[in-house]
Amino acid sequence: MRIQPLSVATLAAIKPAWAAIKPAWAAIVPALAAIVPALAAIVPALAAIVPALAAIAAVASLGACGRSHVSMLVLQPALLNARPYGGSVTVAGFAPTRPEFVEVAGQLKREVEQKILQSPGGAVQLREAGGGLVLTGEVADHTLYVTEGSRLAKCTDTVQVVQGTAAATEKVTRDCFWKWYDWRASLLVNVRVTSNQGQVLHFAPVHAVRSGKTTEGRDRPPPPPDGSATLDELRAVAVQGIAEIVAPTHVRVTATLLDCAQPAEDTCAAGVAQLAKSNYAGAIAAFTDAIHELEAARLPPQEVAKAYYDRGVVHHYGRWFDQAVADFQRAYQLDADNDYRRALDEVQAARSRHQKLVDQGFQPH
Repeated sequence: MRIQPLSVATLAAIKPAWAAIKPAWAAIVPALAAIVPALAAIVPALAAIVPALAAIAAVASLGACGRSHVSMLVLQPALLNARPYGGSVTVAGFAPTRPEFVEVAGQLKREVEQKILQSPGGAVQLREAGGGLVLTGEVADHTLYVTEGSRLAKCTDTVQVVQGTAAATEKVTRDCFWKWYDWRASLLVNVRVTSNQGQVLHFAPVHAVRSGKTTEGRDRPPPPPDGSATLDELRAVAVQGIAEIVAPTHVRVTATLLDCAQPAEDTCAAGVAQLAKSNYAGAIAAFTDAIHELEAARLPPQEVAKAYYDRGVVHHYGRWFDQAVADFQRAYQLDADNDYRRALDEVQAARSRHQKLVDQGFQPH
């Protein structure tokens, strides 16, 4: 491309403009000369800051951990040890204190007997009569209590207004009532356990309660609650509470595990999946691998602590209590700010329950 020279007329027009700009330019040049060294000093500082900011962001993302929950059955010892009394139990029945409690009293007797028959290990024998322990009591309450509630409020209705041949709508505000039902379901059984010699070994209430509130209805309450399902649920809770006085039972618990950071996220997820299948050996192996991966990646101690905690949970529910204590202690050493001390206390209590199971004739492993 050929560059055309500026014409005389163009040069004549530029010259006055340059004469006006030249003093300002003369002032700018020294300022630029002062700024350049400052910029030269800032650039290395920025270069140092950027990795630090990246590290802070990484730690923040690691700290925003999630949780996984696994539901499982665990064996719980009986409150009373039947072995010194021949390892046998008789359910003599539960006397109804009111005529309307007769049906539930019969259901409780049958279902408590079934629960004892299902007791794992067979160390507690159910006998129709002559058991070493005699379980009896009375049904003191089995009622759904319902009360109506209401509150005054301002309600806005849209109404149609006809004026001549024209129709229109307008909003009208008025007083109205919002109504609902509060309900409370209660099943109270006073339970007594004696030896077959008449010695009272246990006397305490088993009380199952549920309460709630229906949705609100404007100007009229919604349909009243149907308490039959709720009362059935309470009966199941009471049966569990009564049976576990004299027989070891399985109870459902939810184990909470902490999600691991990368590079061990998938490994920990595999451990959770194995625990959900009750494959304790597989879960322990997965969390052990996760510990090694996190330590090799030199992640912050609180991230490694999570994997130790998770392995401790598996050891806990697998009844390897010494190993569980070691894992929880290591997690607490790595992250004293987290509530790993609570896990240590819980596993100590679990070890005590385990010893009670052994004393009651069970070999859980």
